[in-house]
Amino acid sequence: MNDTALIVVDIQNDYFSGGKWELNAVDSAADKIFESGAILLCLAKRRGQFFPKDSKGAASVLQWLFWQAASLGPILGQAVFFLNYASEHVPLAVERFSKETERLYRLMEPQLSHHPFIAGEYSIADMAIYPWLLQHEKQGTKLEIYPHIAAWLAKITARPAVIRTYAKGEEIRPSGQTDEDRKKLYRLS
Repeated sequence: MNDTALIVVDIQNDYFSGGKWELNAVDSAADKIFESGAILLCLAKRRGQFFPKDSKGAASVLQWLFWQAASLGPILGQAVFFLNYASEHVPLAVERFSKETERLYRLMEPQLSHHPFIAGEYSIADMAIYPWLLQHEKQGTKLEIYPHIAAWLAKITARPAVIRTYAKGEEIRPSGQTDEDRKKLYRLS
């Protein structure tokens, strides 16, 4: 039984209106959650997939999931913004977020040299990290110096569910973004 549904969020109208996004990821309508990590964790536990049952494996997935939410996502998001979309060049911001981006990639590379996926088996931690690293070019990062990250990205990109998900996403919101779209997204106008 498929009891989950795709919910499309209009980021420019919903996100910037000051509300929070909610996804009913559990049976009871009273149990609504928000934030991508919490949603991934809820769905994984509910489905019994992509989250280890043993405490050591669970701790590994959680630490990488929280690392993505607290470090990787915010830093890489700022790197992409200041390198590509800021209306003026801010050298201090570019330097700070570029160096921090490289530090985060250097943390992942040895982990992936010892494990096929970030926490061992494919998990919600990989799902949370993957979209951020797809933007490596916009972050100014060359994957040639991170062969294990490059192999990890290729492995995940080839997964049938990932292919289907990104195809569905492209139908809903084509990836071509205009300068006007960026101005709205980053509230530059």
